[in-house]
Amino acid sequence: MKEAISNSLILTLVITFLFIFVILFAGSTAYTKAFKVKNKIVSIIERNGGYNGSAVSEINLALRDAGYFISLNNSDKCQAEINNRFRSTNQTYKHISTGNSSYRYCVAEFSVNTQSMEGKYYAVIAYMYFEVPLIGSKLEFPVYGETKTMGTLK
Repeated sequence: MKEAISNSLILTLVITFLFIFVILFAGSTAYTKAFKVKNKIVSIIERNGGYNGSAVSEINLALRDAGYFISLNNSDKCQAEINNRFRSTNQTYKHISTGNSSYRYCVAEFSVNTQSMEGKYYAVIAYMYFEVPLIGSKLEFPVYGETKTMGTLK
């Protein structure tokens, strides 16, 4: 009887650690995908010299090829996310919607006006998605990045 209790305890521990390992693996995979998507968006914006029509169409094509999650009604959530992230700073930004895109990412344009440079840079927020199949819920976590400053020297 003593051996039966210890075997069931060991089996419970093995199943628990296996479950934790699977969750960590799935989370790291989702984070890697979101990080790659964020980097792709940043590089497209830098290559096109800003967030314009050609950049939006190229971003949509890249996100479709990456298999990124499609989400409808993005603008309200993006505005809230940008406001929350930059509320404590004195930076002013021009929020840019995701255009006609149905993919969930946010872009904000910031103006830079210093003694030596005048230009702009863009903040990009992509999202890591994690689906819990048994519960049927979808969790999302933001991944933030910025472009290089694009402008002219004074």
